Amino acid sequence: MSNSKFSTPSKIYIARLLGLDVFDPFGDRLGRLRDVVVLKRGLGASIAGARPAKGSEPIVVGIIVEVLGKKRVFMPMTRVRSIDASQIISTGLVNLRRFEQRNSETLIVGELFDRRVRLLDGSGDAVIEDVAIEQRRNGDWGVTELFVSRVSSGSSTWRRRSKETLIVDWDEAVLSTDVEPQAATAFVANHENSKPADLADAIHEMSDKRMVEIAAELQDERLADVLQELPAEDQVQILSHLDDERAAQVLEEMEPDDAADLLIELDDAQREKLLELMEPDEADDVRRLLEYDEGTAGSLMNPVPIILSPEATVAEALAHIRAEEIPPAMAAAVMVTRPPLE
Repeated sequence: MSNSKFSTPSKIYIARLLGLDVFDPFGDRLGRLRDVVVLKRGLGASIAGARPAKGSEPIVVGIIVEVLGKKRVFMPMTRVRSIDASQIISTGLVNLRRFEQRNSETLIVGELFDRRVRLLDGSGDAVIEDVAIEQRRNGDWGVTELFVSRVSSGSSTWRRRSKETLIVDWDEAVLSTDVEPQAATAFVANHENSKPADLADAIHEMSDKRMVEIAAELQDERLADVLQELPAEDQVQILSHLDDERAAQVLEEMEPDDAADLLIELDDAQREKLLELMEPDEADDVRRLLEYDEGTAGSLMNPVPIILSPEATVAEALAHIRAEEIPPAMAAAVMVTRPPLE
């Protein structure tokens, strides 16, 4: 594929592309970009602690596109026609088979972002915040630069030095031997504007260890929103790794019916302990729902619906359902009833 077919900058930083819409040549939206796939060839020397050879940088083989139904599929780079700051244009040919990573492949976002590296100029360690890919003369794309933040290291812990960031060539750093990223800060920052359902989908595909690390970085309200979108086994996995005080706070931020569904998955002793730590009013709503058998209408109801009197105006109803703290499912129904309204 010659360069003349591309209306694309020669160098692109991946973090700026995440979430971009992918279109076919006719302008129809195919999905959103979620990751970039490179071959491990070129990673071997770096992981082994040796300086990567010039010209041996990892080759980009394709992108991961999230299509309808939150299914992630693979699109080869040979089918990417153009990339800019607002969109990605493809040839329109998409294999809708779910992406399965091969042993020879590495995910830039999933496996390189937030990875610790040793800088070969002797200035210390750093963490990968972003990765640049660049198109060669033959049309292939390869990893050329890393945007990193320096870290202070100790005997057993490390932390970023604030605002000390720099760009280094790929062959000027050596990857740590850890298979997974050591921190979740960059991932959370990169997904700050993601919808809870999208973030939950990304977390669901992670290992248990990584999932717990991400949860620890999220604010209570954000974590509650994400938990409500996750399968029960993931919810239990995350909640069981939080200290009891924080677990209770997160449950308070959840909708009562969702909190009850999660608590029913725990053993009796743990369930009661968390309910005792919750605010009494919040705990009472959840306890009421726990009295109903699982799967019954009572167990599925929301005890705090939007209730207005017959004298309320349409404007008042709209103001209620537009409140930031009102979830979409609850805003879909407004109860109009005569007093008493409680």
